[in-house]
Amino acid sequence: MVAEDFSQASLLVRSCSFAETHFKLVVRECDAPGAPKRWGPVTAVHTQGSFHYRHRAADISGSEANMQRFVAWALRTHLDELAELIHNPGGSVDNGIVVPASFWGSAWGRHTNHVHFAI
Repeated sequence: MVAEDFSQASLLVRSCSFAETHFKLVVRECDAPGAPKRWGPVTAVHTQGSFHYRHRAADISGSEANMQRFVAWALRTHLDELAELIHNPGGSVDNGIVVPASFWGSAWGRHTNHVHFAI
């Protein structure tokens, strides 16, 4: 298999590629410009107007340990650029600011099996 070249892609697409290659995670949903088709279209589970529908978000899954490592990396390297990061229990960010889990209300509980990552 030939490696994909994401060097000119958006930060979101490059971060998703990094999640796959360095953290052994799977990008379940991301249709940002430059994203490979295998990352799929936005599904009806997301609300219209969400970062997913604006092509600025991804849902990334894998082992809990690897998701935790990815969240820690994202907080360390991209906090200022993060529009949203939701992973229960890994992290919670809104517009570049770490927020308590309660900020997301019931959405917090729905993010135990994946990381929602939006730039």
